[in-house]
Order: sequence, then C-alpha cells, then structure tokens
Amino acid sequence: MCVPLTTQIRGGDYEVKLPQVRWLPGAAEGVANVQGLTSVENHRLARRAGQFEARVTQAVRAKIAWLLELD
Repeated sequence: MCVPLTTQIRGGDYEVKLPQVRWLPGAAEGVANVQGLTSVENHRLARRAGQFEARVTQAVRAKIAWLLELD
C-alpha cells in the first residue's frame, strides 16, 4: 500500500504533516494524504528514497486507522 506525499496542503482531516527531509524534492512543507491510499505493484518500487522517523510513520498509521474506523 502507498500513501501519496504532496506539497498541496489543504488542511483537511486526511492529511498528516511531514517534516522537511533532504530526500524529498520540492517545498519545505508537505503532507501524507491518507485519503489517496492506493496499492502499488512490487516491480514499480525501484529504490528506497529515504525513511521517515518512527513518530511520522506512527502518525500516518494512526490516521489510516482513523480513516478506516479501526480505532
């Protein structure tokens, strides 16, 4: 599964604010938009660009659980 990352911040309930990291191009601010959750075939994953801190990953997972009403 894949959560799209974007710099188009709309301030919606489905967004998780992301810290600026050197391996993400673009603006200083971005969000993970869990409303855009989608699947990606394994062969499309060419390389790992980077990794977020555990607190960011936990925030995204919590937002997905909220979205799917799992909590």
